[in-house]
Amino acid sequence: MIALKAPETKRQYPKRLEVFFDFLKLEGSFENKAICFYHQASENPKWLTLQLVRFLQFQKERAAKKEIVESTISNYIKAIKLFCEMNEIEVKWKIIKKAFLLAAFF
Repeated sequence: MIALKAPETKRQYPKRLEVFFDFLKLEGSFENKAICFYHQASENPKWLTLQLVRFLQFQKERAAKKEIVESTISNYIKAIKLFCEMNEIEVKWKIIKKAFLLAAFF
């Protein structure tokens, strides 16, 4: 949370990230989910790419059904990206962008 400056961003960041953690079916407190995700993503980059693609596809489907607005997807991406950057987890964003043509969200 050190990289977050705005109070509203600090409030929303964990919630957005936890939506992703819950999608992955990680259990425990937010901190435990974050640690579990960190280890899994660090040890298996292909798993991370697959899970991100699955999550973004799920969110795109929700946007198509008007359950969420498309800008919500970019907010999830920002939270995931920041977590990965701050924890030095390499993500193949180029692959993910090409898979979903989400260039506007990155």
